Amino acid sequence: MSSLGLGALYFAFSFFRTRFNNFYFQIIFYLIGAVILFIGLVITCIGIPISKILYFMLSRQREYLADASSVNFTRNPDGMIRALQKLRGDKHVMPRGGALGHELYFNVGQVGSWFSNLFSTHPTLDSRISRLLDSFSVKH
Repeated sequence: MSSLGLGALYFAFSFFRTRFNNFYFQIIFYLIGAVILFIGLVITCIGIPISKILYFMLSRQREYLADASSVNFTRNPDGMIRALQKLRGDKHVMPRGGALGHELYFNVGQVGSWFSNLFSTHPTLDSRISRLLDSFSVKH
């Protein structure tokens, strides 16, 4: 997305640098450049954050799918639910690492608002447990 947006911006500025002897061709090129500049700005300012949010949403969905596939593999939903409940009950909160190491921690602490949940790569343990309870109809 960033390459597409920045490429459109560069392409638009090349339209502004083009010079013609004919006034009408010059105006047409300026208008085309302005349209491409607007498209590039929209892609750069709106498309990049939306694509990042979609990446985080996909990462959370993969985590749910990993839970479901582990239950299907072991054929024991109770075991997976108990393991997640043990992780939830752990009071030791891992220190926050860098952005690259954040995916390695299971119990980083609960995040507060929906806005901060929007940028999390993993769903909360409570939501993972409730989804497993709903999907496999286990009574706890």
